[in-house]
Amino acid sequence: MTRDKNHPFQMRVSAEWLAIIDDWRRKQQDIPSRAEAIRQLVNKGLEADKA
Repeated sequence: MTRDKNHPFQMRVSAEWLAIIDDWRRKQQDIPSRAEAIRQLVNKGLEADKA
């Protein structure tokens, strides 16, 4: 998948939701940014949906 960073995307989320994302990303070896963590999690969900 080629990353095209020319399309910004914004969303509003709760502090609790961000805490869940932050907890997940801190467990990753490379500690991705929040944006990258969300991209990775969305991709994982999309891949799981294909199965």
